[in-house]
Amino acid sequence: MRIRMTIRGEEALHGLSLFFLRSVIRETLTRSFPHVFGADRTVVIDVACVSDAEITKLNGMYRKQAKPTDILSFGRFEGLSALRSVPKSGAIDLGQIVLSPAFIARSAVEDGVSWKREFTYVFSHGVLHLVGFNHEAQMFAIQDAVTEILAPLEHMRKEEKK
Repeated sequence: MRIRMTIRGEEALHGLSLFFLRSVIRETLTRSFPHVFGADRTVVIDVACVSDAEITKLNGMYRKQAKPTDILSFGRFEGLSALRSVPKSGAIDLGQIVLSPAFIARSAVEDGVSWKREFTYVFSHGVLHLVGFNHEAQMFAIQDAVTEILAPLEHMRKEEKK
């Protein structure tokens, strides 16, 4: 699978590489729909890292919740059945993910896990929303597996606790 990704605010990702982000996307998509996301497929995703203030504004506008959140997904597919009916070849533009690195960093500290682990869990969650998942058991099982593979549980380093 080829992944074309545009990213805004990359400097806020605390050193996570584009290769790592692509790995999260690839692992998430192949676990969710292996028959759709094969080796010949090109996937397009737009990623924006924003401040808590900006994500609060977007969360209020689109979800009617005027508070910060970790991630918002603006997918092109309404439900899982829509993705199952896409042609077997060609590029698929999945949509946009907007995330708040500051919110994710606070959540990592609260959960007692590394930034990388929390980010992986949240980012995989956002990708799953792009392809039509909506908080069902299969969604959480996929993001748990992706997180365990790409960011296994580790103790936080001292500098991450600050």
